[in-house]
Amino acid sequence: MEIKIIETSEIKELCYNDINSNVDGTEDFIGNAGGLLEDFYYSEAEEVYFSTQENFEWWANIIKRYEEMDEKISSYLNSFHEEKEEKEEKLWRECNCEFSDTPSVVVTYIEDAIQKEGE
Repeated sequence: MEIKIIETSEIKELCYNDINSNVDGTEDFIGNAGGLLEDFYYSEAEEVYFSTQENFEWWANIIKRYEEMDEKISSYLNSFHEEKEEKEEKLWRECNCEFSDTPSVVVTYIEDAIQKEGE
């Protein structure tokens, strides 16, 4: 997703790839979180989104944290065969929190679960 930084007119890229399909889901990811309405302006004339540098950096950090979380979830759930769906449902039920807190809450949950299973 191309972003034109308001302060500098520099074009930067945000990219959130779905871990399962490896498809770029950046617009869906940001849109589902309400970010397209709150943090970006789309110019049809230039066919680009506009954002401040601060918002761009915030979203770049969130995307990085979510991709790291996705990797952790995938690794954790793939260690279960028959119980995979049940474990995933429990994970999301237990980790219901604010959007920006989700990666740290989920990673902590998984690390605690792995430690408990190892005891």
